[in-house]
Amino acid sequence: RCLSDWSSDVCSSDLVMAFKTIHEYGYRRIGFTVNEEFNLHLGGNFLSGCYYAQTLLKLKPALPPLLTVLNFGDADEMAKQKAALQRWLVRHKPDAILTVDIELPDLIRELGYRIPQDIAVAGTSVLDIPVEAGIDQHSEAIGRLAVEMLVKQINVNERGEPRDPCRILVESRWKDGNSLPPKH
Repeated sequence: RCLSDWSSDVCSSDLVMAFKTIHEYGYRRIGFTVNEEFNLHLGGNFLSGCYYAQTLLKLKPALPPLLTVLNFGDADEMAKQKAALQRWLVRHKPDAILTVDIELPDLIRELGYRIPQDIAVAGTSVLDIPVEAGIDQHSEAIGRLAVEMLVKQINVNERGEPRDPCRILVESRWKDGNSLPPKH
């Protein structure tokens, strides 16, 4: 994960790593869902990582991502999103989905699909998405490094915006889990 202006930023390299792993596990119709507003807030990082991974892996077909507009607590919006998800699933028939959306696994089950028997699912954050497989962003290490940087700034009396901003990358890892097992 990147320590940057957006603490919840997932680097494009994380998405590429996840797509590659899912592909190596035997899945060929890899779908991706992301909240459209969240993706825009992060400068398009999620979609750019998805498109780059699809190109790199030469996925044929490269499934179009599903841009979601999930809104906690809004029943009408959830019903619309559930219908959009159903149309996307029927049309594109993914065998695996990588998702940013916390609600997606439950919506898939509500539509009558079984995870992983019908559709395997992995999350962009194993701490946030309620599935076992996905990206382990090493949140504890990120927090530890953030504190170390803050202590350094205090010790050298740095105040305000740094003259030479930098980014620190904590490499993510894939976490295996029952929601996206390797195909045999």
